[in-house]
Amino acid sequence: MKWGVGMFGRKKIILMIIILFVAMAVTAAYAAELMFVNQPLEDVKQHVDRNLNMQSLLSEQAVLDARHKEAIRLYNESKKQTAIFRNQLDRLNHDRVRQLDMERQQRLVEEYMLQIEYYNVALLTRQLNLAQEELEVINKQILVEEEKLAQGDSTQLTVDTLRNNRRRVENEIVELNSRIKQGKDAVAARINTDAGIAPEPLFTIPSRVPYTGQYIFEEIKTRQKNNNLELSRLRAFIGFHDILISSLRNYVGETNPTYLLSVSERSIMQLDVEILMQRIDIYAKTQYYAYRQSIENYKTRHERKSILDSQLIILEAKYQSGEISELQYLIDRFAILSELNEVYTANVAKINAIARMNLIENGIRLEN
Repeated sequence: MKWGVGMFGRKKIILMIIILFVAMAVTAAYAAELMFVNQPLEDVKQHVDRNLNMQSLLSEQAVLDARHKEAIRLYNESKKQTAIFRNQLDRLNHDRVRQLDMERQQRLVEEYMLQIEYYNVALLTRQLNLAQEELEVINKQILVEEEKLAQGDSTQLTVDTLRNNRRRVENEIVELNSRIKQGKDAVAARINTDAGIAPEPLFTIPSRVPYTGQYIFEEIKTRQKNNNLELSRLRAFIGFHDILISSLRNYVGETNPTYLLSVSERSIMQLDVEILMQRIDIYAKTQYYAYRQSIENYKTRHERKSILDSQLIILEAKYQSGEISELQYLIDRFAILSELNEVYTANVAKINAIARMNLIENGIRLEN
């Protein structure tokens, strides 16, 4: 019985101890909270509730962030437009600066075209003289054959054939006179008479063309590329686009349509440069070998010219001495003059070939 009472007493004591501990814990916590009011103001500020009115501040921050983002977008857009205008201005400045070079090259082309038309008229004039020589031969042949026909030593077919040849040559003479007139008009149209002077071209061809030195193909190609205004313009524009693309990358990024368009434009210009350089190489090569051919032809013709000149002198002496007939004299003379005419054609070809080489050295590529 004593044992039962003792067990109950001990349980009661243990329960009271637990309750005491809980009470002490609550008291301690309460006492800690009460310590808040005992802290100085500066310490109290460290425990301020920062969630008060935070939603309003966050909303205001979101508005500021959006406005800041839009301002940056507008700023970059402005920078983008500035870069585009800078590119356009660089292009215009480049074209303005090269205008003097374009005028200089245009003068060279105009002088070359005047030279071509001048020597065309000179060659046509020599062809006209040769056609008149041929007409004289045919007229003499007709007279001889008509006399033979009267004596029964020729045929009407022979006479008619000669008369057809005469009509052909007469028509050729009419055509040559017309072309000469057109050529002279073309030359006159290219001559500036503003100074009150109207030059009257002589339309002569020099008997010899001076040696102009040796052209080296690789040097010709290099000068053509260095002085070609179209090529230099493309290269300059590519450089301007490099700057534009770099600026656009910084301002609007590599996914922006304007950036992508600028990259595409630069690629097209780079391709144009490659194509143009190929055309320049082909043109320079074609003109170089045409020049070489004209030099070789010129040498060959002039080696023959001294022989022809001698033949003409001998022929004249034979005719004057009565060794040959007038008809034979006219026939042989026409044959020699025909070959001599090829000499002057070779002279003109060399003159024009040299002029084209000069154009190439100045960066000029004629389209035809």
